[in-house]
Amino acid sequence: MQKFFRVVQYVATGILILLTVLVITQVLLRNLFNRGFVWSEEMARFLLLSMVFMATPVVFFAEGHVRIDFLPSRLKGIWHKTLEIVVVAISLIFFAAFIVSFFDLMSGVGDVPSPSLNLPNRFYYLSGLIGAVLSIVAGIARLFGPSEKERQ
Repeated sequence: MQKFFRVVQYVATGILILLTVLVITQVLLRNLFNRGFVWSEEMARFLLLSMVFMATPVVFFAEGHVRIDFLPSRLKGIWHKTLEIVVVAISLIFFAAFIVSFFDLMSGVGDVPSPSLNLPNRFYYLSGLIGAVLSIVAGIARLFGPSEKERQ
């Protein structure tokens, strides 16, 4: 499972590199030549969404999200494990609700095209759906697999 999320991390990193190149190119074109791509800001928004939604399951799997550990650091043994299970279960419920909301939203506006790229919203926000599904996979792997400490 670790190798799978490593690949997802590479995808997110590749998207970040594309985003960086696009934004720097756009800034240089606008400042040096007083010209720019009409579609670049929309593409940058799309790449930013894609990067965030691809990185989310990687960080969730690695237990790397920002957390307040006042209570977990004081719990030991079964109580600590129980709290971790509850937190992951709540996260899984959130991601499942996100997926349901995605389909609900896309049933109404999924075919509406974006202004400059002319991409349907269904495609534009598809990375959110993929990220939520991968986050559920990451959560299940966290529940039934070794913890990050055990994997190291």
